[in-house]
Order: sequence, then structure tokens, then C-alpha cells
Amino acid sequence: MTPPPPDAADRDRIATDLHTTLFVEAGAGSGKTTALVGRVLALVRSGDVELREVAAITFTEKAAAELRDRLRQRLEEAAEEARREGAGEEARRCDLAIDQLDGAAIGTLHAFAQRILAENPIEAGLPPRLEILDEVTSEVEFDQRWRTFLDQLLRDPHLERTLLLLFGTGVGPDALRVLAQEFDRNWDLVAEEVPEVAVEPPTITARLAPALDAVDAACRRAAECTDTSDKLHDRLLAIAAWAERLRTITDELDLLDALGPAATDRPSFKVGNVGAKGRWGCDVGELRAQVRAAGDGLDLVVGQVTNACAERIGTALRAFTLDAARARQAEGRLAFHDLLVLARSLVRHPHHGGTVRARLHTRYRRLLLDEFQDTDPIQLELAVRIAAARPERPESGTAPWHEVPVSPGHLFLVGDPKQSIYRFRRADISVFLAARSHFGADHGLVGLTTNFRTGAPVIDWVNQAFGTLLAEPAALELPVSSQADYVALHAVREAPPVGPPVSVVGRTPLHNKATAPELRSAEAGDVAAAIRRVVGEGWSVGTADPGRPWRPARLGDITVLVPARTSMPFLEDALEDAGIPYRAESSSLVYVSRAIRDLLAVARAVDDPTDHLAIVAALRTPLFACGDDDLFRFKVEQGGRWNHLATQPATVLPGPVLDGIAYLRHLHGQRHWRTPAELLAQIAEDRRLFELGFAEGRTRDVWRRLRFVIDQAREWSEATHGGLRDYLQWVGRQTNEGARVAEAVLPETDDDAVRIMTIHAAKGLEFPVTILSGMSTVPQARPSPAQVAFPPGGGVGYRFGSKVTTEEFEAWKPIDEQMGFDERVRLLYVAATRARDHLVLSLQRKERASAPEPTKRTNAELLVDGTADGLADLPDAVEPDVAAAPVLAADAPAPPAPFAEWSARRDEAMARGARPTTVAATALTDEGAPDVGHEEVGGEELEPPEAGLRKRPPDQDLPPWLKGRYGTAVGRAVHGTLQTIDLATGHGLASAVAAQCEAEAIPDRTGDVTALVEAALGSPSVVEAAAGAHWREVYACVPTAGGRLLEGYVDLLYRDAAGLVVVDYKTAATDDPAELARRTAGYRLQGASYALTVAQTTGEPVSRVTFVYLTPRGAVEVHLADADDAVADVRRLVEAGAEHVLD
Repeated sequence: MTPPPPDAADRDRIATDLHTTLFVEAGAGSGKTTALVGRVLALVRSGDVELREVAAITFTEKAAAELRDRLRQRLEEAAEEARREGAGEEARRCDLAIDQLDGAAIGTLHAFAQRILAENPIEAGLPPRLEILDEVTSEVEFDQRWRTFLDQLLRDPHLERTLLLLFGTGVGPDALRVLAQEFDRNWDLVAEEVPEVAVEPPTITARLAPALDAVDAACRRAAECTDTSDKLHDRLLAIAAWAERLRTITDELDLLDALGPAATDRPSFKVGNVGAKGRWGCDVGELRAQVRAAGDGLDLVVGQVTNACAERIGTALRAFTLDAARARQAEGRLAFHDLLVLARSLVRHPHHGGTVRARLHTRYRRLLLDEFQDTDPIQLELAVRIAAARPERPESGTAPWHEVPVSPGHLFLVGDPKQSIYRFRRADISVFLAARSHFGADHGLVGLTTNFRTGAPVIDWVNQAFGTLLAEPAALELPVSSQADYVALHAVREAPPVGPPVSVVGRTPLHNKATAPELRSAEAGDVAAAIRRVVGEGWSVGTADPGRPWRPARLGDITVLVPARTSMPFLEDALEDAGIPYRAESSSLVYVSRAIRDLLAVARAVDDPTDHLAIVAALRTPLFACGDDDLFRFKVEQGGRWNHLATQPATVLPGPVLDGIAYLRHLHGQRHWRTPAELLAQIAEDRRLFELGFAEGRTRDVWRRLRFVIDQAREWSEATHGGLRDYLQWVGRQTNEGARVAEAVLPETDDDAVRIMTIHAAKGLEFPVTILSGMSTVPQARPSPAQVAFPPGGGVGYRFGSKVTTEEFEAWKPIDEQMGFDERVRLLYVAATRARDHLVLSLQRKERASAPEPTKRTNAELLVDGTADGLADLPDAVEPDVAAAPVLAADAPAPPAPFAEWSARRDEAMARGARPTTVAATALTDEGAPDVGHEEVGGEELEPPEAGLRKRPPDQDLPPWLKGRYGTAVGRAVHGTLQTIDLATGHGLASAVAAQCEAEAIPDRTGDVTALVEAALGSPSVVEAAAGAHWREVYACVPTAGGRLLEGYVDLLYRDAAGLVVVDYKTAATDDPAELARRTAGYRLQGASYALTVAQTTGEPVSRVTFVYLTPRGAVEVHLADADDAVADVRRLVEAGAEHVLD
């Protein structure tokens, strides 16, 4: 018997302690989703709440979908179990929860905020209908607003001097755009921290005078030198002369240039050890310090002025940002961050807040927050204010979250601080740690430490390495907590029988002169060799089959995780050289893959005929296949011109370069008339980019990337209607290292290829064999032209490149670097815990002359330090002297068949593909058999002839009274009424008929509908059904021998002594036996289809099929006489594809 896990008691608390607010710290692979599902299930089974009163908030839409699916499965299992045990009430609760599941508040934080706003639009100051802007549309609209605002900004006379001074330091409009974008992403912090008004920056001349006085004081001491050949004496004279020239400059911008570090004639104030003690009649050390201080005073002048300029521009951008936010609110067109801020403002509102909080408190009696470590801190405030014990009180909306008492059991939070890796999306580990301390007090803390994912040896290494790394003290004191204590994991899975569980590549560091490309190339080669060994030796990976728990690894079991995309080109080269198929599954990697780089290179060449570098780069891609020799002959020997709009000289001979330039010119002429997506698709088709996937042996990967990029270009075009140049500027920002994507591109799971993903994209996933790569260098974000910081203590700091840095930003920078380093350690933890059976660590690094600063270590150095002495016990993933077995390359595509044969096969396949994969029972009716005659009821035609033939399975978007029945108005009203009323007593008949007739827009036909329904209630089959268990509007669907599905809706199903009885209502205008017999013959196969689907679905025999014809003179029942023969005919027709399909 398997012993219980060490955290069994805590797991039991989650499912039993339903009236206590619990904070669950769940380690990697410990079954967080299972625990969350278990608590929701326990709440439903207990009867404390209905599912519609529960809100379960997850981090991604994918996680929400998984949670919903698993909850549905568990509810269905629990309902069946309760019925078996005779617990009828519990079964009813589970069935009710299943009915409520699709409408339950199970989704992302943004979806929950949207739900709150949609339920309270007036109080939130929103129009009734909201439109949520996706990321592409949000960015496009920002660009449009920014272009308009920038024109206004540059024309604003009040800001002219401020902008000139900033631009004079090297800050450009691009930096202002970046700052505005950061403001837009954090507009709630902008509203709180950025001043609404800023004063005009002081003049340089006003601040310069006292600084120059200090310079003069230092320079006058040159007279104290006893030897005028002393170098310090010369430096003082040069500084004095330069200072005198400064006094003659009257233009402020010229002064800024002269004071700047780039000024060529500015003497250095960094005197170091210049000046001999014996040549001065004073303390030379004190003089040197005075000179340095004077120089610092001059730098301070520039800093004071430019910092004031930054703050004033920040104020201007504040107005731009908040005006845009207010406009989105007024229009009801909200970005994702708007949802969170407006929802928080709603529950904080001084007037409506109490009412709204009380309403939400009652509406959502249980709030469950998953992946709590990765969400915006706004989430916690929203949850606490909704769960407040006294939500109607003003302090529940104004007090800090930790001072608001919550109702016991109303909150349930689960997360893992060691997996907090989304600082760039405002995730704040300090909020997690504070919430853990707050809610974990008084026995509210629950710990899940059993890892069900990963083998024991890997977990042992993870505990050793990250127990060491997470315990390292911070390099400086931080204002808030930035790292969690490590809690060891307990494994339950055993080690694989073949292959080392943990192994390394790059054990020995390279020489200390090794460059970053050399390190990445060596690392990529080691990764490729490790992959070949894994597959060649058949390392064991686990299966779900108890009889065969292990099998040899395939390429598709291997995933390479990288922290950033910089190593991607090196990995591509190494894997291609080794003949290893691969696919990049993170959309942030797609834009740096080779096929997409080539496609965009051609697009850039098409856009700008003057960009000679882009044109040459495009011609050198495989899309044109121009070699360097072709380019040399064209340009040097023949005098060709790169500009594809220029007339080529007569000396240029026909060839691939000339053809390529002609093609670029052709597309350039079309760029104003075609969308970027259309141009990209044409380039890919014309230049055979899809076919290049065959040449590379990675057809699916190349095709998937191309489809992704072209589809995203189409989405961009629909949002902006912009041209090719605007698109290329937008896509350029997608390739920046900061343009991260949280979720992976959908994989093609049947493609046996190595997967490459960023660690962020791999969050929440697991892989049999995980290789950590991209570890060789210190991860560095690309330098940004502008940065903004909102320190926890309040305020705002700015930095524009290296030119302008405010004091607030300078003070925050080391804190931010430490927090970034702490998150980098957590990122490695996330990567390592994705492994199920095997973990391969890249330790590729170079020798160091001295130990680096703790925060400057590469990821490989961190892994080495974490492993410590245990490194000697880890085997090499690549044996130095053993050649790895080659990976079998995919077979080359077979040559095509002769055209006639291929064409015939194609036509046959197209015909098969045109056949519906699902056949409705109503498709098997006799085309000439009408559902009703042309006789009239009450002077009007009752139904058109085909009404009964159109009862097909419904579109899910139809209203309830239309689902499953496609007759005309009277027929639909009759069917709808029979679905809802009590068949035994007819209770609710009048109101149901009135509602159905109103819905069908036939309020004057209530008498006819009532008469037909009463006729049905009096028919023998309906009377017999009403006396026992019966089911109405039953959907049944079964596969057939031809690989197609047969489906239909049964009006009434009940059980008699011989089996199940199928009842099908038909409205008719006559009870003439001959006419009804004729119509029954037309419905013969439809009735047989119902019999087939019901019998095969339930496993019970169908005793008879009865058509109940509802006529003005009463109900007439006709039984299907040859049901068995009719069922055989149905099977034959569906398999052959010979059924009649109605339009």
C-alpha cells in the first residue's frame, strides 16, 4: 500500500476546512490545480455554496480552461458516485454545479475584473457594452494617439525650452515614446505618483555661477605651486581658461554642450594622483579633492536642470496618459490594465463602493486565487475588499488591504513564491510574502511539498542547488522582501532505469578571452550532442501505462529551455548541422527564427529602395539565393545599382541579382494597394518559402511560424489599416528582448521534433527530458532610451539612456538590480522543475580572473555555485571521447505520382472531404415527405411542408427555445412547451404556451398551440412516459462504420418493460390514415436513426419508435413497423455517404 505523502494532513485541510481562510504555499509539481479543484468540489458537495457563487481566478486562459475541464470531470464523477451511494441531495448539488459551470466565474484576473465592471457599469462610469482591446489593437491605438500628441508636444511653446534642453543631452522623441508607453502600462501609478504640475526648469546660467565660483577658488590655488612644470599646475590653468570661456557663452544650449561629457575642449576634473607633494605649498591631497568637488559641482548643474526637464516632461506625459485612459473609459473600449484599475476604483469608490462591495460579497461567496505569486497586486486588494467581513462599511474600501478583516473561509490563495517570475508584468513577490504572513497567521498557512511530477534524483539536486542559491544574502538592504525561504520538495517518482537523471554539459570553463558568440556556439554544440545521446541511447521516460512504465525517449520528449532569445540562432545552426528536427514554440522566439528573419528582410527591402543594406541582406537569403560571387559581379564588375527603382546600366547582365531586384521593384509598386499580410503571403508563396521547409527538413515548424506571422500581420492590418512601413516598425518592436510572451504557441504534438521554448512560455508545463541552455552569459536587457521607476516608498524616477538620471531613479537602481537578480534565480528554479525524468544543465562559461559580483554571475555560474561540491557527482551528458549515435533524419519526401493518378486521387480526396463529418438524423428523410399538409387551422396555413424535416442539432448561439428544433413558429412553440411543462398534470401549460408564442412572435396563435399540446398530453405514449422516468430533448451521437458521426435530438425517451421507447412529435393538418402512412414512410429512416443512436449510446434495446402526429382533431400514434430493417438501411446509407442533405 502506498504510504500517504508527508503533506497529507495539509491536503486534507484544503478539502475539509471550508470555513477558514487558507493561504496555500504549493511547491512545483505539487498538484496546485488538483487541490484547487478539490476545494471547489468540497464546497459544492457540502452545500455551503453553489458553483455560481464561486470565483476561481487563474493566471492564464489556458489554465482557466484546464481548471474548468477538470472540475467538470470531477463533478460528473462525484454525481455518479453520490447516485450509486443513494446520496440524492449531493448528486443534485453536483448536477446543479455542472449546469452552472459554463457561466461560472472561472477565468483570468482580467476576465473577473471585466465581469465585475459588466455587472456594475453605471457605478463604474462605463457604457453598458464593453469592448476589450487585445494587445495588438492596444499598441496600434497607442501609436495613433502618440503621433498626434507628439506633434502637439513639439509645437507647445510652454515646453519648447524643456524639450530643447532634453534633446540637447541626446534624448530623442523615441525616448519620449518609450516613457509614454511605460506610463500607459502603469497609468494607475502615474495618477498616484507623477505630479500634476511641474515648475519650469531653472536656467543653467543661474545655477552655473556658484559652481564656477568653486572652480575659480580651486584654480586660484595654482599660485601655491612652487614648480610650474607640475602637471597639476597645468591642469588648473587649463580648467581656469576653460571656465573663463564658459562665462562668455550666452546661449543655454551651447552652455549645455560645453558642460557635457562629450565636449572636446572640456578639461578633466579627475586629477587622480597628479601633482607632486614637494612642489606645492599646500596639502596636495586636499587640493585634488577640491578640484574633483568643483567638477562634480558643474555636473550637478547639468543634472539639476536636465532632471527638472525630465520631471516636467513627465508631467506633460501624465496628462496624455490619463486623458487617454479617461477616453477609453468613456467609450467603453478598455485595455487589459484598464479592467484591473477600474475594478479596483469601483470597490474603492467613496459613494458607490459600499453598495458594490456588499453586492459582490453576496454574489461571490468564495474567492479562490491561483498562481497568486504572478498576478498584479491589484488582485489582492480586489479580493480582500470583496471578501471583507463588513463590506458595506467605508473603511472596507479605504483602509489598506491588511487592515480589512475578511469573512472566514471567503478567501483561498495558492501560489509558490519560488515561481514568481513576472516582475515585468507587475508581479510583486513582496505582496505574496506579506499576504502569506497576514493570512497564514492563526493556522491559516498550508504547505504542499510533495512533488508528483519529477523523479527523486532531480528533486534532490533541485533541493540542494536552490536551497543554496535562495539562501544567499542580498548584496544590500532592501525596503521590501525580494526572496522567499526555500522549502524542500519531496519526490514520489523513482529514477529512470536508463540515462542519468541529472547531467551536465560544459563542465570545464573556456579560456577567459572567450567571446559571447564563442560561448554560445560551444554551448549549442554541446546541446545538440546531448540530444543525439539521449535518443541514441534511448534514455527512459515515464508513461501512463502501469504495465509498461518506461519507454525510450524520442525527439518529441526533449525540450530546450532558454531564458532569452539571444542564443536561438546558435541553437538553430547546431541542430541543423546535427540533422536534428526542432520547433520553436514560444511566439517570442518565432520572430528571431531563420525563416521569419528572411521573410522580414525581403519585406524591408521591398519597403525602402534606398536601404542598400536591407536589399543586399534580402538578396543573400535563400528566397533569392544570390551568392557573394553573384553580388560581387553585379556591383563591382557590372556597375549595378542596389536601388531597385533606379535604372540599371547597360553593363548589367541578366542573372539572379537582377531578377531579384526586379521582383523587389514589382512588390514595391504594390505596397500601397495591398496589406502587409497580403504582401508577406505573396512573398512566401512566390519565393517558395513554404517549400524551403522541405529542404530544411522542418516542414511543419517552418509552416507554423509562417502562418503565425502572416496571421498576426493580418490582425495588425485589421486593427490599424496601416501600410508596410508602419507594420515593419511595429514588428521591429516585437523582436526586442523586452517584448515577452507568457504563453507558448500551440504545438503540433504529432511532430517528432525537439521543442525550444523560453522559460516564461514553459511555465506550468512539464517535459520528460529538459535541457537548460542559454546559460553562458549574463542576461542583459537591451538598453532602453527611457526608463521609469515607481519605488515601493512612493515617488517616481526617470532615466533617459546614460544622459539623464534623476536622484530617485539612481537610488532605486541598485535595489532594482538586486530584485532582478533574485527573480533570475527563481527563473532557473522554474526551468529546472519542468523536468520529469531527465535534467541536462548547461554550465558553459569562461574562466574568471577574479570572482564576479554576486549579481553579475552568469546563469551557468549560478548553477555551478548552487551545485557546489555535488558537481563532481553529476555525469557528463556528452562523453568527451565517445561519439554520440546519429539521429535518424526524416525520410525525404517520395517523388510525386504521375499527374493523372495524382489528379484522380486528389478528386477522390476532395469528394470525401466535401462530405459532412456529422450526419443529422433529419438528413435521412424522404425529400418528398412533408411534415404538414397545406390544410389550414383557424383559416391559416399551419406549417410549410418541410418544417419537420429541419430538426437538426442546434447552433450553440441560438436561444434556448430554438435549440434542437428547427420547425416553423407553431411547431417550435409546441415542441418548446412540451419540453418544459409537467407531462403528467400539464401544470404550467398556459404560461409556457404564452412564453413560447411570444418568443416565436405568434401571440395570436396561443389557442392553436394549446390545442396541439393538450392533444400530445393525451396520447398513450406520453401518458405512459409521464407515469415513470422519462427524458426530453435528448441528444444522442454515435460513430458509424464509415468514420462519420450520426446525431439527433429525441423529443421524448422513456423506458417500458421491453426497453427504451423513442417518441417523435410531428405536427400535421390532417388525421387521414393514408396521408399519415405516407408521411411515416418518409420519416422511416429518421426514426431508425434515433433508434440506432439511442441504443448504441445507452447500450439498451429500443423497443419501439413512435411518431405522435398532433392534428387539429387530436393526437394519432403511428409505430415504426420495420425498425430493425430501417436501422440496417441507416447504417448502409451513412457509411456510403448516400444520405440526403437538406440546405
